[in-house]
Amino acid sequence: CLKVSVDAGSLSGMLPLGQVVAIRCNGLVLGRYAAAPQLGVRGYRNDNKIREEPGRIPYTLAMKHIQKIGTPDPSKIVVEEKTLKEITEMDKYGYFKIVKIKDVYFTGYDSDGKKLNDEIFPFPSDGKNVTAALAKYALNPTFAPATYDNNKKYNIGFPRSREIADDSGNTVDVYISTSEYARFADRRIPTPGSGNKGEITAIVGWFQDNEAYDGTWQLTVRSLDTPFADLKGFDFPQ
Repeated sequence: CLKVSVDAGSLSGMLPLGQVVAIRCNGLVLGRYAAAPQLGVRGYRNDNKIREEPGRIPYTLAMKHIQKIGTPDPSKIVVEEKTLKEITEMDKYGYFKIVKIKDVYFTGYDSDGKKLNDEIFPFPSDGKNVTAALAKYALNPTFAPATYDNNKKYNIGFPRSREIADDSGNTVDVYISTSEYARFADRRIPTPGSGNKGEITAIVGWFQDNEAYDGTWQLTVRSLDTPFADLKGFDFPQ
């Protein structure tokens, strides 16, 4: 499986779940982004991680390279059932497969081992103790704290990873990773604890943005809405 990076949002409207496509790769670049394979355009990163890597394909260019085949048929999507331990043992060909994990729960911690807030902490709009307040804001018990304020006072990225554990209590370093731009980013995660187990269907990813740190297995949830909800059986806080 392969990740194709496109610089656009709401692509599910153009490419619905179950849509088969063909991609003409001439002029595109195959490389690694955060140590995982990705198809994109040639890009150069010039920040604290200076390197060449495949960047996002502009939307208009992507639509010239991507061709739909037939009509969408979600029933043909292959979902493999895995345990968390089996996910960590997958090789590079397991990247970006769709998997189902049963009897798992949210621990209430993020990927840095920090405990999430019990309640929603507001964005620090008063300008006081901003650094400490932002750190607490990032630990809100949501999939990813909202990045945008209607009054346009801020637009800060907070993609987050939330720790999950299996029925035996082992976390084995697998996380639910959510972009702050996801439609459900500001939804509260299921009530943490082993008493609230459920079933998760997600896309498997690997992320190691810096060689100085260990990489992590990350699961991307596609939707919380029916009929394609990727989390089932969990109790969510009101």
